[in-house]
Amino acid sequence: VVRSIVTGTPMWPTFESGHHITQIVDACMESSRLKRWVEIEPS
Repeated sequence: VVRSIVTGTPMWPTFESGHHITQIVDACMESSRLKRWVEIEPS
């Protein structure tokens, strides 16, 4: 809690970080299905 107050960062994930995690998980699933590397589009 103190670190969050001092740095001004949230203590929990934001919607933005959740979106990035979802992009990574989706890419992992697609990569597994296609049996190849896939690109993750920057947001």
